[in-house]
Amino acid sequence: MEELKEAVFGILAVSLSSGVLLLFSDRESKMLSYIRYFLSLMLVLMLFSPLHSLLSNGLLGDRETAFSELPRTQDTTSPSSFDRVTIADMQRRTEQSVRALISAKTGIPTDALAVSLSLDDSDVSAIRITGVEVVVIGDAYRMISDKVCRIAEETLLCPCTLVLQNG
Repeated sequence: MEELKEAVFGILAVSLSSGVLLLFSDRESKMLSYIRYFLSLMLVLMLFSPLHSLLSNGLLGDRETAFSELPRTQDTTSPSSFDRVTIADMQRRTEQSVRALISAKTGIPTDALAVSLSLDDSDVSAIRITGVEVVVIGDAYRMISDKVCRIAEETLLCPCTLVLQNG
């Protein structure tokens, strides 16, 4: 990326200096054709400078050295540390969203709800929610506890476990 940035700035510099040089050159001079030829040659060289860096790095020549830094295979079965952080963040956001949805549909305050997801992350490319546990805090919400579990099951399409706590 840095090489591309340098090439664009180089082409811009050559073009700008060409314009300034041609602006101040004498229109009747025999040297004007040589100046134009020289400036055109410089511009063509600047256009081909990224190609030169690709050839010198071996991208088009020796394929083994060019692609040796790339991973040979991508393992999607075992999560990396980045995958674990991403999965944990996704789990936290999903739990918050389900808690807010249950609160909105039942009228139970979010402070009286706790949602915990069980995930199957054995294959990083296909993470599944295997279960949800909803904790309802407070005796006043016992009457609508079935509705709470039904909302969670319909939303996440997995079995729900309801825990009622006195509060």
